[in-house]
Amino acid sequence: MQTKKTTLSIQDLRELHVELTGVPNGFPGLLSEKLPFKLRYYLSKVSGIALDEFTKSESIRLDLVRKYGTLDNNNNFVIEPTIEDDGKVLENTDYQTFIKDWIDVISKEIEVEHYDFKIEDFNNLETNFNYRVIFLIISL
Repeated sequence: MQTKKTTLSIQDLRELHVELTGVPNGFPGLLSEKLPFKLRYYLSKVSGIALDEFTKSESIRLDLVRKYGTLDNNNNFVIEPTIEDDGKVLENTDYQTFIKDWIDVISKEIEVEHYDFKIEDFNNLETNFNYRVIFLIISL
């Protein structure tokens, strides 16, 4: 098996997880398509890496929401871009800090080792979806 290393941001890996599985967006991910066994196997390996990074980053996102957010009427932490103070709508500075911290998290880049996908591996695939991150890991 020939491998390749690709540098991807955490945001790319979050998107890759969705592109491959459709979760949590509810559309069919690439892994739900009819694929040759070998291609499905190697995409599943990449999916595991993407899921791991998705899970870690989602945990960090929820920690940030708890840190900067407030409890709503249903005891859920929320963070709103604006707050109301004496009848005035103001920018929520905690929201701005949350966004800055979150961007710091998802902008981090890591090197991912994966099967060296070739465009030919996908010859039989017919799809209407644009797989932005999957396109990044394919060698032409």
